Amino acid sequence: MTTPIEVVLRNLADKAGLLNQLRKCDTFAEMMVATALWRARDGWSVVTQGLFEEGYRVDIVIPEAMVCVEIDGEAWHGTEERRLADAKRQSAIMARGWVFVRPSASEAFLHSGDVAEAVVDMVRSVLAR
Repeated sequence: MTTPIEVVLRNLADKAGLLNQLRKCDTFAEMMVATALWRARDGWSVVTQGLFEEGYRVDIVIPEAMVCVEIDGEAWHGTEERRLADAKRQSAIMARGWVFVRPSASEAFLHSGDVAEAVVDMVRSVLAR
């Protein structure tokens, strides 16, 4: 039987884990989507600023389902040079079996719940295979 203190400690540890992930986010839109995904997780991890062997970094990853979420802000992803670098990075990661969800920053900011719901659906679909 779980004691009330154990429940409180588990909840505090969970909140600390979320805060640790949110500290690594670059934008508020990333924080909003990461928080919505954290709340929806069902035995899987939400990792912000996921780092791949090649040195590539992705905004949010769900390792167990090999799902990446890259939130495209115009300020960072808006130049042709950045778009080409993003395409190269995404191709390299997808070649290893990962899938991408790429909402715009405004979509992630205004509709973080909908973005998270789409990601959760994808995660569940992948994990059900």
